[in-house]
Amino acid sequence: MFKISVKMLLPSFTNFQVQEELLSAKSNYEALNSHLLDELPTLNSLAYEVLLECLAAFVMARKMLSGKITREYLVLMEVQSFNSN
Repeated sequence: MFKISVKMLLPSFTNFQVQEELLSAKSNYEALNSHLLDELPTLNSLAYEVLLECLAAFVMARKMLSGKITREYLVLMEVQSFNSN
């Protein structure tokens, strides 16, 4: 029977290669993190603008709905008052 060990499947890395790979990963992470931190204020301001527009649209829709409900209520009140006379 042929046994496959984990060592056979993994490439053989030297300590130097591992350290080099870790340094590369660390520098990539730091560069990406720095870039994201630089863009964060822009993202926040754009998200704030979108939120304000959404709130304005919601308030306008609510105002229109209230107006339609009020008109329907007035019509019902007129019909009720006409039926009671």
